[in-house]
Amino acid sequence: MLEDFAPEIPDYALDMHTMKGKAMGRGLDHFPKEGAKLIPLPTEPDPFEDEAYRLWAVKAAEQVSPAERSA
Repeated sequence: MLEDFAPEIPDYALDMHTMKGKAMGRGLDHFPKEGAKLIPLPTEPDPFEDEAYRLWAVKAAEQVSPAERSA
């Protein structure tokens, strides 16, 4: 907050990178759809996008605790 001004954070900005977004359960499913949305849309597909999200999912799965895996 700066000089008693707290900017309003739009809902789409609350993603897995923010405490509030994490509390809302937003993760890899939300981020590509809303958090990483580009406007205007790119004219050509990103050749690395699918692989980047695949690797991100692998990394996230490795960070899950054994107790969470068995639940």
